[in-house]
Amino acid sequence: MKPRSGQVLVEATLILPLVVICFYFLGQVLLISISKSLMQWAAFSAARNQICEEASIDVSKNMADAFLAKIPFRSQRPWIEIQDTPHYVHVQIRQSIQILGFQHVLRTKTALYK
Repeated sequence: MKPRSGQVLVEATLILPLVVICFYFLGQVLLISISKSLMQWAAFSAARNQICEEASIDVSKNMADAFLAKIPFRSQRPWIEIQDTPHYVHVQIRQSIQILGFQHVLRTKTALYK
């Protein structure tokens, strides 16, 4: 079956914007999930540092902040809270990022028992 004159142009005009929009949202989801994974690893590393090396809370916060500096879309410094009790270490991190014009606030919590 031979396409009619102009039919291919109409199909390309309708499909191309849909493909671009799909790549746009796929890019946002990918960048957010990578940033979230980096935050979870920073929280785990800070908690593990508190348990294994018995470092001060400031050292663990600085280590987590240095690791979170690898996130390329940070809009401000992260909020890091570390609670070191006799039974567990609890780490909370809140980081705001700006990707493709949208502001996202990512949060993560990690607790490791001693």
